[in-house]
Amino acid sequence: MDRSLGSAKPNGAVGCEGHGVAHWKDGKFTHLSEADGLISNQIRCLLEGPDGALWIGSEGGVTRYLDGKFTNFTEKNGLLANSVRGLCWDPQGNLRIATLRGLCILDKEGIIRAPDIRLAAPANALKFVSGDRQGRTWIGSIS
Repeated sequence: MDRSLGSAKPNGAVGCEGHGVAHWKDGKFTHLSEADGLISNQIRCLLEGPDGALWIGSEGGVTRYLDGKFTNFTEKNGLLANSVRGLCWDPQGNLRIATLRGLCILDKEGIIRAPDIRLAAPANALKFVSGDRQGRTWIGSIS
């Protein structure tokens, strides 16, 4: 085994297009897929939460994975679209979610809302979301 895999950071994950997630934790790999509870094997982005949870953005929505348990969030829960392209934390500890129909925020209570921001129609198809040290949110769109 290559000891460098876990040396810089003890936990990590790799999204595998069409094959779910390879999750590295406690010195071993675990494969996560739809068969286990992942909402989609079409992975688009990954983010570690402050509590150690792995957040997974996919073509089916957002999945929170912690201690072997999956919690899925979709359009039924308030996402603007199930196609999730980016994830980041805001300064208040809310999850910012970039979807192909705009930006969503998942708060600490598990409620999803869409902030009232004005974007041109094509710009609603987001590709990524990121935050800076001043607490500003940066988004990138397809066009």
